[in-house]
Amino acid sequence: MTPLTRTALSESETLQAVAAAKAATVLFFLNGLMIGSWVPRMAELRDMLGVSEDVLGRSLMGMGVGGLLGSGFAGVVANKFGTRTLSVAFGAALLLALPFIALVSSPWMLFALLFTVGLVDAAVDIGMNAQVVHANDLLGRTNINRVHAMWSVGSLLGGLIGTAAIAVGISFSVQLFSVCGAGLLAIVWVAPRLLTFEAVQHDDVKRGRVGTAAIVLGLAALATAVLEGASTEWSPLVLADERNATPDEATLGFIVLSSAMLVARLMADKVVERTSVRATLIGGTLVLAAGVAVVVFANDVPLTLVGYLLSGIGVAPLFPLLYEAAARNTENGAGTGLAVMSAGMRVGFLGAPLVIGAIAAATSLSTAIGIVLGLASIVSLIHALRLK
Repeated sequence: MTPLTRTALSESETLQAVAAAKAATVLFFLNGLMIGSWVPRMAELRDMLGVSEDVLGRSLMGMGVGGLLGSGFAGVVANKFGTRTLSVAFGAALLLALPFIALVSSPWMLFALLFTVGLVDAAVDIGMNAQVVHANDLLGRTNINRVHAMWSVGSLLGGLIGTAAIAVGISFSVQLFSVCGAGLLAIVWVAPRLLTFEAVQHDDVKRGRVGTAAIVLGLAALATAVLEGASTEWSPLVLADERNATPDEATLGFIVLSSAMLVARLMADKVVERTSVRATLIGGTLVLAAGVAVVVFANDVPLTLVGYLLSGIGVAPLFPLLYEAAARNTENGAGTGLAVMSAGMRVGFLGAPLVIGAIAAATSLSTAIGIVLGLASIVSLIHALRLK
């Protein structure tokens, strides 16, 4: 789908569209910061609860369950109150829930909290993506990879904050409450700048059954969720438990992977322009597969970090390009494509921790990640090969 421009856009509407695009980009950054700020302390969270990877995996499912349910109701809220209300209200709720991750005392409490986090995060995701597409359609441009790169910037900074907090002895709870406070100030800045008026409307496509293209798109979203989530969430445990890394070294996998994702997303739009979406998706999937292989078979910290570097480069463009592919679904319309993609994505985030945790309990964490990400890479490659 090519970006559209409004023929009768006033000067004030143009300025508001530019401001909204910037504000929505800040939301992407903020969302990445929140996630990144607690993932590096995953091993600490596991030890605090006194559970195994299997039990921790089931607790992490809470975010996927909440996200899956949130995807449904968020559309209703957006239609009734608008995407600005959706982004601001649920963005603030997400920030307020964040610090309590450091205060849970049982796996079930963690599950319940992450369920809430996933629920509101799904709403924020729909809101901020709608605002970006809305604003860029008005301005006649597209920069999907660069906007998603700001999520990686936030995730990287959050990881650095978590690493620094561990190094200087700042408690988990103090760290998260500090991130919450800064984030709420950012929400106050973002709120009045988001769009309230309608963008140009796309031609409606008659909705029918879910066809082959939409099904493949949903499976690709599921696979991409597994690829991205499993690559980031488990890196501290792989380094700490299987590479004998120190607590500080264990955070480096997340930092390296997030940095690689950031750089790759900043470059991905130009790569697509010079090659194609198909070539970029195939190349990304193959680089990711190579990175996973290195992580699985490495026997020391430095080589494992090389694997995470390759994984970050490979996975970076997959989700941004899936959003565009969903919007360009001509078989059943953009609405069907986006709906199926969202469902597949949430199922992937939901199921991956459970499957990886179960396999890890029977074998090893590296083996579990290799098996699951290998299968997900095959599905992602099939989707890429179907593109023209």
